Amino acid sequence: MFLPQVVADSEIKSFNFYQGGIIYQATVYQNVIYKLISDFKFSDRQGAYLTACDLCENGTQSLVSAAADAYYVWVDVRSEAKARAILRLCYADKMTESLPESTARSV
Repeated sequence: MFLPQVVADSEIKSFNFYQGGIIYQATVYQNVIYKLISDFKFSDRQGAYLTACDLCENGTQSLVSAAADAYYVWVDVRSEAKARAILRLCYADKMTESLPESTARSV
């Protein structure tokens, strides 16, 4: 099992990309493109890390970035669909406020 990487938000540069009529946030870290899948309040550091650990346990490479006011969970774009399915299974009762779709904007 791999553990998620945790980095300061200042170490990554996020950008937007367009896919299927929706604009998503993404970043590149150590030559891997990650897509933003969830965000957490600064007070919920444990929730962000446990979510990333759940993804890693299921074979999905993840990254946690820590900003001054929030934590962000990113997943390798090559396994993003798998990550969404894992999160829906693990966090079905909690996903309304932090579902990854909330990180995207429709065009």
